[in-house]
Amino acid sequence: MSHKLKEEDEDYTELTRIMDVPTMLVLILYFLIPSAWCAILNEDEASSHQPHKHNSLPPFVDILPPGPFYDVERSANVTALVDRPAKLNCRVNKIGNRTVSWLRHRDTHLLTVGPYTYTSDQRFRAVHTAGSEDWGLTIKFAQVRDSGMYECQVSTTPPMRHYIWLTVVEPKTTISGGSDVFINKGSNINLTCVVDYTVQPPSFVIWSHNNKQFRLRIQGEHPEAMQHGGHSPYEVSTLLVASALTLIAALK
Repeated sequence: MSHKLKEEDEDYTELTRIMDVPTMLVLILYFLIPSAWCAILNEDEASSHQPHKHNSLPPFVDILPPGPFYDVERSANVTALVDRPAKLNCRVNKIGNRTVSWLRHRDTHLLTVGPYTYTSDQRFRAVHTAGSEDWGLTIKFAQVRDSGMYECQVSTTPPMRHYIWLTVVEPKTTISGGSDVFINKGSNINLTCVVDYTVQPPSFVIWSHNNKQFRLRIQGEHPEAMQHGGHSPYEVSTLLVASALTLIAALK
């Protein structure tokens, strides 16, 4: 028995002497790779049975910012009419315990802080409802001089800033066509008056000719001649009224 073990030891010693290092590495990998591959397959199979976690965010948003951020679609530029209220809005999401302030950019004048107004101009007023993400600034009886850039600032470090441009316009009238109109004596003439930037259709239009005035009342609204673009802050507040007036050329 001892003689047989001695022969086996001699054969193993001779085998290890004949095999070089690369050959031994190949044999080791040969026995290890199948077991590792099976482990990978088992892991993939286990993961395939786990329930899929759906992303609760909208498809166009991967990750929302962690801190305050502006909703620029609800914090847009504003066009207002003279002597009418101008309403600027600034929407801030995830504001936490920060404060929103409004500043007039041209002179860096502080107008509001949170829900409080800090200006001697009584036309300016902070507008905010508790729990709302909207922080408004209202200017009563807006004037053309109020036009310009306004800053909505969040009290982060450093402060966050969003700029909104206010344009205050006055109603104006124009007559369509050229300044000179030539017609035959005794024929009719059609003139169209267009009123831009007014909140509602005028009840009448006054025409003047050679120091004479003609007052024409407008009967109701005519969809084909009127366009209204809503009101700020989402759309420009513009009303176009076209009033056709037939004048007799013989008028003097």
